[in-house]
Amino acid sequence: MQKAFYLVLFTFVFTSFFSQTGKISGTILDSKTAETLPGAMATLEGTGKGAIADFDGKFNISGITPGKYTLIISYISYDSKKIAEVEVKANDVVDVNILLDPSTSKDLQEVEVVVTLNKENNTALVLQKKNNASVSDGISAETIKKTPDRNTSDVLKRVSGASIQENKFAIIRGLNDRYNAAYINGAPLPSSESDRKAFAFDIFPGILII
Repeated sequence: MQKAFYLVLFTFVFTSFFSQTGKISGTILDSKTAETLPGAMATLEGTGKGAIADFDGKFNISGITPGKYTLIISYISYDSKKIAEVEVKANDVVDVNILLDPSTSKDLQEVEVVVTLNKENNTALVLQKKNNASVSDGISAETIKKTPDRNTSDVLKRVSGASIQENKFAIIRGLNDRYNAAYINGAPLPSSESDRKAFAFDIFPGILII
């Protein structure tokens, strides 16, 4: 009987100890429009406890040891708000409604997003042609690696709309070679012939442009 008494007493004390906590709940709203702010963050300073507002702007922080806390409310593009001396009591719920002001700060940091396109495969080439504002075509490094082409002029023969004259001068869609401009890595290539304004593509090995 004595063992049973100790067991019941221990269970009662154990349960009572872990029930001595409180909660903070509330709704976070826009101060101008009174619209709810889903995703706003409510945290108790220095405790690591917090909660994110749901679709209705409501949040609930539970398991708080009784005491006084500073409640911090934050949301993107809004000024954060601190509410000091929020007293939490055991087995009690503190209800608070918070109005956040839209941020008026102009000191917004610039965020640069850099996207690198892998132009070596056929998929990237198709995507580039699709998004190009002008008519364009080309051949990918992936395809060049599979060909036996010895120089750049041989590679250009595989491009739609391009033909090679004298095994070195490029003719694009029938346009005379003197009206075509050649570039490598954005830099213009000068004419390699003294008697004509055209670049001789046979001087570059095909492997060089992969």
